Amino acid sequence: MDYLRRQKMVFVKMKQPDPHGIFEVTPRRLVYSEQACKDQLVYQRKNFLKVSMVSLFETYEKQYGALTSDITSNLGKIPSLKDALIPNADERSGVIRETSTLFDETKDILEQMSLEVQDMTHPIKTKCANRLHCFKCEFEKLLTEFKSPRYAARIMSDVSKRQFEGDEESLREEVLYDSDMRARLLDNTERMARSTNRLEDGLGVALQTEEVGGHILNDLGDQREKLQRSRHRLRQADADLTKSSRILSEMTRRIIQNRVLLVGTIFLMIVIFLVAIYLVTKRSPSSAAPNSLSLPLPDVRVKNPDVLRIEVADAAKDNVVSNVPPEPSGKA
Repeated sequence: MDYLRRQKMVFVKMKQPDPHGIFEVTPRRLVYSEQACKDQLVYQRKNFLKVSMVSLFETYEKQYGALTSDITSNLGKIPSLKDALIPNADERSGVIRETSTLFDETKDILEQMSLEVQDMTHPIKTKCANRLHCFKCEFEKLLTEFKSPRYAARIMSDVSKRQFEGDEESLREEVLYDSDMRARLLDNTERMARSTNRLEDGLGVALQTEEVGGHILNDLGDQREKLQRSRHRLRQADADLTKSSRILSEMTRRIIQNRVLLVGTIFLMIVIFLVAIYLVTKRSPSSAAPNSLSLPLPDVRVKNPDVLRIEVADAAKDNVVSNVPPEPSGKA
């Protein structure tokens, strides 16, 4: 900004167009073109990106102090100056125009400071915003004082009007040109204000989006914890199922073992029962044969054959009944 001010003063003194196209020099005042504003923004971006916001704000503050001191000095000189008959030599009007230019530059500095304050972080932003508010109040007081009749340009006399009637048309064109440029500057200021509002709206939307994203991240974190707990429970259930499967396998093995033992026991009992029956059946005929041979034979020579047969049959019956073994019990 200091470089731009120095360059502006150089081209004002030389009264020639800027070869870089940054400034447009007029006989009365220096105005910015639309391309000049763009080039100025590009210049500021290239040369001041590495400067911190606080240092840039302090630079603007120093420039503001220098401009306000010049304005105060001019306001002190204007009441003591008198109008001359020749407008080109009017020192009072020249000081008034210079003061008006200083007010415009001060206003631009305040706008730049406002833009810098909007981009600052919260702790520094509050402090700089308070300082900027004080600067604006001071600027409004100086501007109100400058607009008072005490500092207005005095009306020229009729002689002066008749003497410089030919310059009225040129002055009117200059005023119209200045008004046009002022309207353009106001239009650019309004555009910048609208852009600032859009940026603020975009910032608000971004903050809301960030807040929604934070809520979504919190919900995702809660769901992740729930999934981890569910996975832990599934692992425990899997371990319990594995343990139950081992227990069921052991029970199945023991059931099969018990069945085999039961079948073996039953088969063994059947074999023992059959062997017992076989032994009892085999021993019964062998024990009956010797008893039948030991029957006493009757004396057939003495008795009748019929009587003899009857006696032998009765003796055999008695011998068989006495020699029959008892039947085996169920326990045997």
